[in-house]
Amino acid sequence: MTNEKIYQEFPWYLVLGVSLVGLMIYILGAIILAGFGFVWIVPYLIFGFWVEWRVLKIGCPHCYYYNKLCCFGKGKVSAWLFKKGDPQKFVTDSFSWLDLVPDFLVSLIPIIGGIILLFIDFSVVRFVLLLLLAILAFGVTGFIRSQIACKFCQQRLIGCPAEQLFSGANK
Repeated sequence: MTNEKIYQEFPWYLVLGVSLVGLMIYILGAIILAGFGFVWIVPYLIFGFWVEWRVLKIGCPHCYYYNKLCCFGKGKVSAWLFKKGDPQKFVTDSFSWLDLVPDFLVSLIPIIGGIILLFIDFSVVRFVLLLLLAILAFGVTGFIRSQIACKFCQQRLIGCPAEQLFSGANK
């Protein structure tokens, strides 16, 4: 292990920036899907709410950052909603790429929808929104996870099934 800085709590400005990226992904997704009609926004946002709720309920109560500022701010939010769990459960839980499907769908649904809409009725604005969503969802989020969230995470040192999955340590 190197002498990397590990945050006991992430700085508020990082949490704010990371949270804004996540919020922008949902906003862009909703705007893109509005091209099918505003009725599509509600199920998309309900699905997004469920994805976030799932993380807050299943993972966060068992994490080191429960009731602390993790990179995503979810440790604090989870503490407002759920009782503290067993930190050992976080370390021993299995985690696979299948578990990430709902998280990926938050971005993939509007990206696929946006591509369909581009074929139906091309718009430069729609194309730019789609490009921005793809950059935020994959490029910026990937950077955040690899260069900020996981890199400075105390839970990673204790044991994190997601970090093991991304690093290839899982079978």
